[in-house]
Amino acid sequence: MGQVYDFKNKKRKTPIRIRHIIILLLVINIVYTLTMQYIIIRKSRVQETEIKAQIEEAKKENDRLREELEKIQSDEYLEKLAREKLGLVKPGEIPFVDVNSSGTGP
Repeated sequence: MGQVYDFKNKKRKTPIRIRHIIILLLVINIVYTLTMQYIIIRKSRVQETEIKAQIEEAKKENDRLREELEKIQSDEYLEKLAREKLGLVKPGEIPFVDVNSSGTGP
């Protein structure tokens, strides 16, 4: 009679191979997705650190400018500026001109 072909055994081997391939593809997909998410999170953390540093730098600059503004708006600074740049004097004061200075004063 010849060979006997076992259809039961043949049918089982094929679905097992397909299942293995599907499982392998799913695992590859999961690993790829997790890797990409890790890369995105890592880049985001680096950007966050850079932005925090920029914020701190901006806060320091803001504080410095605020102090400078307060200084410029003070009466003492305005008086000093009026005396040095404009040569103004208070009523009753006698202006003093240093003839030995090399500057171009009043």
